[in-house]
Amino acid sequence: MDTLLRWQVGFCVHGITTGRVGLGSPLHAPILSGVNHTFMFNNRIGFGPRFWAALIDFILPALISLPLIFLGVTAGLSATLGIEGMMEGLDFGDSALLGGMIGLIASLLVMAVISMLYSLIEAATGASPGKRMMGLKIAHADGTAGDVQFYLLRWGIKNSGNLLSFVLPGLSSVVSLVFFLGCFAALDEKKLALHDMIIKSAVFKKGDIVG
Repeated sequence: MDTLLRWQVGFCVHGITTGRVGLGSPLHAPILSGVNHTFMFNNRIGFGPRFWAALIDFILPALISLPLIFLGVTAGLSATLGIEGMMEGLDFGDSALLGGMIGLIASLLVMAVISMLYSLIEAATGASPGKRMMGLKIAHADGTAGDVQFYLLRWGIKNSGNLLSFVLPGLSSVVSLVFFLGCFAALDEKKLALHDMIIKSAVFKKGDIVG
């Protein structure tokens, strides 16, 4: 008994003097019981609700962009046909196709910009419109509230593939695919996507977030 007591005291002293307790946990880290861990994991939102929120976030920018695509194609077509009317020797079919393609490309670029700006809503508030409709919000993995810096860092990691397209277009597709497939990791009991694991974030019901 005395030997066991001395071992326990020595272990605690070692933990305090080295700044660590338990199995490598920082001294200042909260010691969570198994009940708390279970509560925290149960409160995290898994793949299903996050998928529906992402679907909403796909549909809304598309609905905004569709009229712009129609207008862009129409404007490109009209402009090209107008030029054709002033010049001889232009084939109607070729000029119409060229105008429509120019308008479509311009519209898709505008749509990409709209989608990027739309995604920044989550970076600023911790909840995209889709998540907000589902009553969800991003927080730290332990359920404590995040801040704008935390949301922005998570957004940058999550959208790193799109951001790389401006500097390393060849690598951006690979990175985008990795993080897309990483979203399915939220099917696990920890309910964390790849970008959540990296930044130590999770998605919760807004009312379950502490702070």
